[in-house]
Amino acid sequence: MVEDADTTCTRCGGKGHIPHFAHVMNGVCFRCWGSGEDPRSASQLRRWLTKARQEYRARLQALQDAPPEAATRSIKMDLALIARLGKRNKARLEQLERRPPFEMDESRPSS
Repeated sequence: MVEDADTTCTRCGGKGHIPHFAHVMNGVCFRCWGSGEDPRSASQLRRWLTKARQEYRARLQALQDAPPEAATRSIKMDLALIARLGKRNKARLEQLERRPPFEMDESRPSS
């Protein structure tokens, strides 16, 4: 999926899925949300949060559409996990957005 070593997801190795966790939302990597790219910049985190919100809404709809006698424990666990990861990445995004913009140091010679 992703070739550049600097942006390759550190959790899934750029594959987007972790086979060992196939029982949790089909093994999608929650760090990169299946893209294979480690979300480090503000724009990447915004895309991650958008995907997470879409998946959360889909799981919430599945929970609402499930018959009363259906086993919904896994859907509820997925919702809790997405919410927890979303809060963590939203905090990361807010941190990035509060950082002052990068300024070139005039005293250092450029290479």
